[in-house]
Amino acid sequence: MTRVHMAALDLNLLRHLDALLGERHVTRAAAHVGLTQSAMSRSLAKLRAQLGDALLVRGAGGLLLTPRAEALRAPLRRALDDLGALLGPTPAFDPATAARSFTMAMADYGQAMLLPPLLARIRARAPGVDIVVVSSGADVSSALDGGQVDLAFSPRRAGGASTVWRKLFHEEFVCIARRGHPGVGTRLTLARFLALPHVSITPGNRPGTPTDEALARQGLRRHVAVRVPTFLMAPILVASSDLIGLYPACLANRAATALPLTVHPPPFPLAGFDFHVAWHERHRHDPGHLWFRQQVITLAADLAA
Repeated sequence: MTRVHMAALDLNLLRHLDALLGERHVTRAAAHVGLTQSAMSRSLAKLRAQLGDALLVRGAGGLLLTPRAEALRAPLRRALDDLGALLGPTPAFDPATAARSFTMAMADYGQAMLLPPLLARIRARAPGVDIVVVSSGADVSSALDGGQVDLAFSPRRAGGASTVWRKLFHEEFVCIARRGHPGVGTRLTLARFLALPHVSITPGNRPGTPTDEALARQGLRRHVAVRVPTFLMAPILVASSDLIGLYPACLANRAATALPLTVHPPPFPLAGFDFHVAWHERHRHDPGHLWFRQQVITLAADLAA
């Protein structure tokens, strides 16, 4: 069939042709698709004209298929089945039997907070679902738009109109010090905080941090002895030195169970941050994506409780 024929062909005629080839009887084919006999006869005439073939001819036992019609029958049925599946309702997502992979972009803070409990949750509910974690970049929207990642995690909301953001939880900062640190005492005062050397977490090697900006507004400055680009190294350094550091509260409490650390409230007002998850608008109604991100949202709510 040429492109001109395809452009001129009414796709409903394909359903009529399928019925005619299956029934080999105009009246029964008409009943099969809900047409009158005369309407089906008109469809047959159009099909003959479009395809340049008689399709059905009279024989001793009724209508017979021409060789062209025989050649069309099985491929046409498969094509209609495929089209019905393509345009039909979205298949349900069964986590127990699904085989799918989800890619998440997140820094080490998000990895430490979410990955261990999320992995346990997914393995228990969806053993065929795999998780791929990549480092989070500055351009969240491009990664989501391009399909490189399914979910992105960040404390900052940025991106275009097609990026959907959802707040997961709020995090506060605390100060961590090694257990028995002589300079901390029973209470970490502002004077002690400023006098002690600090480890500062500076993702992306940014020169300043919200902590330094908050201190600068009060005309104060701390001594940053070490800068590290990730969250996970800071408590290890603090536990083995006289450094102190500001650290997300949830991670600090976890670290204090494994390392000789003490946790203290910051001795000055310091804002925390909201942690968000983002996905592309095109996944809003994808059953599998919806299920996976709901696992993340539910888990985050449990962590925040």
